[in-house]
This record gives sequence, structure tokens and C-alpha cells, in this order.
Amino acid sequence: SGDRNDDTVWLKGFSLAPAYNVTLTATPADASLVLRNSAGETITGNAGVFTVIPGEYSYEVSAFGYETKTGTITVADKDVAQAVVLDALPTQAVTFTTTLPEGMSCTPSVTVKSADGIARDYAAGLPAGEYTYVATAEGCDTVEGAFTVTDSAVTIPVAFVRTLTMTDFVDSELA
Repeated sequence: SGDRNDDTVWLKGFSLAPAYNVTLTATPADASLVLRNSAGETITGNAGVFTVIPGEYSYEVSAFGYETKTGTITVADKDVAQAVVLDALPTQAVTFTTTLPEGMSCTPSVTVKSADGIARDYAAGLPAGEYTYVATAEGCDTVEGAFTVTDSAVTIPVAFVRTLTMTDFVDSELA
């Protein structure tokens, strides 16, 4: 058919480096797992499994509310597995004291976000850090603010103001 093999390239002395798996597992299970090569480049993995060539690698395991752990792994001639258990950071109680306008009775809601913008459950306390909150109550203006958790409990007062409506501006005799 006229194929002269002129689209073939022959590489003299070429061989592929063997590839091995580095498996990182963490407690808690939702921890972030990062693996980097000796040049500091992040290696992409799937569910804690990273395919690499022999060499030295560094890892970082982190999760909100836990102390970050780092380490190194040497891959020589076989797969490597590393289990990492993170230590929980101390937490402090966070309490919101809400005040509703006179005559209003509803249940306020407060959402707390950590510095990374992720909503956090503060019911069991929060570790040291910077946080923001958004408090809402039916019929009231939204209240937003920020607070810092250090080494003691934090109480944040939230005073709601009734949302004004058109009827607040219309004279009842004209209606």
C-alpha cells in the first residue's frame, strides 16, 4: 500500500523510567493531601494515590481544625504507602447572643465562615483563627461581622433591626 515506514522515529538508548504508586491516607478522611517532587512541583493524584518515578517527595496533610503535618517519602523500586494521623487543635466555645426588635418572635440563623471562605459548624467550638458571620432573622436586616478566636471562649452580641417596609412610610389615615 505504499507504506515506507517514513513516519517512524527510532530512539537509540531510550527507556521509560519505572513508575510506582505513592498512597497517602489520612485521619480525618477528608484531609487535603498534597505531594510535591524535589523541585517543589505539585504531583496530581486521585483519592490519595499518586503515580511517580523514583525519587524524593514531600507531602503535606491538612484539615480544618487539625494541625498540619509534613514529611518526606523516598520512592526507590516499589510502591510506598504512608498513613498520617492529624492531631486536633484546641477549640473555644463560640456563642452568639441575639436580640430581636420588640414584638418580633422568630428564630435567628447564624452562618460562620473561616478565613478560607468555607462555612463552619461552630456548635462544638472553633480553633484559633479569623472568622466572619452573617446573621439573619425573618423581618429583620441582615447583620454581618467578623471575630477572632484566640485562647478563650468568644461571645458575639447580635442586635437585629426590623426591616422597614412601605407601610412604615404611609400615613395610616391615607390608606
